[in-house]
Amino acid sequence: MMVVDNGSVLGLPAVRARTLLSPLGCGELDSERTLAFIIWSHLCEPGDLLAGRLVDKLGPVEALVALRATDFEQRLLDELNRIDPFDEVLAAGADGQSELRDACSRWKARDNNASVVRSLELWHRLSGQVLTPDSIDWPEQFEGLGFGRPHVLWLRGNRDAMACLEASISIVGSRNTSSYGQYVAQEMSERFASEGFLIVSGGAYGIDAEAHRGALAAQGRTIAVLAGGGDRLYPTGNAPLLNEIMTYGCLLCELPPGNSPTRWRFLQRNRLIAALGQVTVIVEMALRSGAKNTMNHASQLGRPVYAVPGSIVSQTSRGSNLAIQQGLATMVTGIDELIRELRGLPEPEAADSSLTPLQQRVFDALGNLPANPTRIAIKAGTSQSETLEALGQLQAFGLASSRATGWRRTQAISSGERNLE
Repeated sequence: MMVVDNGSVLGLPAVRARTLLSPLGCGELDSERTLAFIIWSHLCEPGDLLAGRLVDKLGPVEALVALRATDFEQRLLDELNRIDPFDEVLAAGADGQSELRDACSRWKARDNNASVVRSLELWHRLSGQVLTPDSIDWPEQFEGLGFGRPHVLWLRGNRDAMACLEASISIVGSRNTSSYGQYVAQEMSERFASEGFLIVSGGAYGIDAEAHRGALAAQGRTIAVLAGGGDRLYPTGNAPLLNEIMTYGCLLCELPPGNSPTRWRFLQRNRLIAALGQVTVIVEMALRSGAKNTMNHASQLGRPVYAVPGSIVSQTSRGSNLAIQQGLATMVTGIDELIRELRGLPEPEAADSSLTPLQQRVFDALGNLPANPTRIAIKAGTSQSETLEALGQLQAFGLASSRATGWRRTQAISSGERNLE
């Protein structure tokens, strides 16, 4: 660790810096680099490409030291020229220097170590943690954002959820939603979560909230990405839901505590939702919607986008239907089909023989959500042993599956495939 300013780390006493960072899950990281990343998260707005360029090319510490120098503009230009003489800022000449001068003015106006200390102390009181690009569980998906990736993730809740991002689905949609959209979002999310997928959304009213609720109903993992600081649970009406999310998943914020959400920050937050999901699913989307912004980010990142078709007379589905029609999103025709596609599984083969009356009764009692054998037996009017025998046979046919949460259907049967009468 490079110590500067007579025993201080970037202006903070070295012992004080370590004391602030250690409780936030940063004890094993380089204190100076970690603190520099945190300071940069205070200095610039989300998605600041110029700040990202300097931090990426010079390093967070070197970029900050250069910014704090008396001749900061020239110092930054000299550092860039040393690292990459062909950088776009240098190539732009006077225009690039003017852009850098304006940016430095914005950043230096926010450069206050006292506010950083207050943020870290508040985050510690909230039992929060801090992730930087040096953290072992920093999302690899952010690499697709290039210079626009965040400097820090301020996390509240269960950090273990970050280990589940390899099987993640972002579900987004309109805040003003129909009862159909609410049902589909919750049903879909519950099914995905019961299959082991992590659900990512924005914690907002409407589709976001229903997606989180579906994951929680299955006791699955879910992550809410907030547009402001994590000390303020926004929207306030969803505070109970956001608190529950912290039990099974976590809240992620790009901005330090104390920052309010704004329209710009919501739009920038959407790029993180798109990046964290291996795919993005849109349930309902109006023609002008934040979900459309998320869809565009996902497309730019090369991530698959799916959309649930809706009523042609519903304003909340016009954007979704149009995205499907224009080829911007793949139409979701069923939850089972989408799960198989995401897992790269072939269509299950139908059994050659007809179901026996016992098998049929048990199959009819199965639903799309997991249930235990006792509940299935009561619904089917069969004994426990009969139910277990039939469930095993249905599983062999590819018509039922068993997980820790219970048994459920894996496909429907058409009368053309089997004689069910």
